[in-house]
Amino acid sequence: MDRFYWAALGVSKTFRGDAASLGRLRESFGSVREFYGASEEALRASRVLAPTMLEKFLERRDRELPARLEAQCRELDIEVVSLEDAQYPRLLKEIADPPAALYLKGRMPATDQCIAIVGPREADGYGLRAAKMFARDLAEVGLTIVSGGARGIDTTAHEAALDVGGATIAVLGCGVDVVYPSANRELFGKISRSGALLSEYPPGTPPYPFQFPQRNRLISGLCRGVLLTEASRRSGSLITASCALDQNRDVFCVPGNIFTQACRGTNDLIAHARALLVQEPADILRELYPDWQGKKESSLFPNSGNAPAASYTATERKILCFLTRGPSLPDEIAVALRRGPMDLPLYLLQLQLKGAVARDASGRWYRTEENPD
Repeated sequence: MDRFYWAALGVSKTFRGDAASLGRLRESFGSVREFYGASEEALRASRVLAPTMLEKFLERRDRELPARLEAQCRELDIEVVSLEDAQYPRLLKEIADPPAALYLKGRMPATDQCIAIVGPREADGYGLRAAKMFARDLAEVGLTIVSGGARGIDTTAHEAALDVGGATIAVLGCGVDVVYPSANRELFGKISRSGALLSEYPPGTPPYPFQFPQRNRLISGLCRGVLLTEASRRSGSLITASCALDQNRDVFCVPGNIFTQACRGTNDLIAHARALLVQEPADILRELYPDWQGKKESSLFPNSGNAPAASYTATERKILCFLTRGPSLPDEIAVALRRGPMDLPLYLLQLQLKGAVARDASGRWYRTEENPD
């Protein structure tokens, strides 16, 4: 029941959920339930809330709200995850203003291995293609793809992750029971069955415009890095990039066409050294997870050091089968597998790390294992 008091406290927008504020609340009241129901005198004496926030809390406090939220969430099959729950994402707790509670529809994927992929709603073919490639390949090797559930790049990233059986989280700027945009009803259904719809806003909250910039801090806060595949200088994606930089997260950008306004924002971030230029998914893996190599828990480097024996994805097996014919260039492999030439580097990198393939001096790849499991 305490998590619904956290949810009610979140609705009041008066509690800064950082570790210091959380510590003061526990020290003074022991639990959020006691804090939420405390007298004005006790609240003033505790100094858990700054004076201006305390006045707002006293004005907005609704003692019946926790019970109403509990009934509403049970009816809609929505889970509430509070700051005190073990399920609350660890990285999100580190930001300056984590939500007191999160509303969840679906099941929370692993949140210690998340990458955000964002971009404009009106994206061109280049941005959409890049989003699909990065989301698909990163999801296939075990990363959770986080985005905002909007049209364009967000939708493409979510769909690409689902297509390879990967995990994805859509962080919404409305209640998780509100379908916005309406065209994504089917997509949201898929996400809720194999990933998570997530929001800091209670059920029934409409998609007010001011809420989307606020939710962007959660997209970046959940992740170790944020990838922008395309963004103009006025793109809302730049807000997510700014949040990421404030939160000490890595920002990655796909370089864009210098003759289109759609890529000016991403190119500016690269030019001013505020983002790392990436051309393939392996660039992100090398930057975020270099320490995974040789560790048992690694899902990206499963056959290095003390790790268990390698296993292969369906695509990797197809590559190995093709290479039984002899050494081949990446373009030749791509044509044979009917994949774009930009898709192959990540798979070849994974196979190389698993010890299954190597590259000769002419750039051709060949098998080093005869009988992969």
